[in-house]
Amino acid sequence: MTQEGIIKKKDDGRYELTEKGKEEGTSPFGFPFGQRPTSLESMVNEMRDYVSYFEDVVKSSASKITPHEAKLRDVADRLTRLLGQK
Repeated sequence: MTQEGIIKKKDDGRYELTEKGKEEGTSPFGFPFGQRPTSLESMVNEMRDYVSYFEDVVKSSASKITPHEAKLRDVADRLTRLLGQK
């Protein structure tokens, strides 16, 4: 989304909407403000965007992810089990 000019990374590592992003009325993760993904495809795309964000956080300040590590591992485990059920 930074490539599209919707968000920009600040010097402190956080992200913010650009004017273009505000005008388009989308959040940094693609869906319009106040709405959530409504199809499996849009949900998977949102998940991929979140993972990309987490990867950026780890690169810029790995300690920020540490408090959330157990929950992220739980999500990963659940997805792994889900995919094993098909």
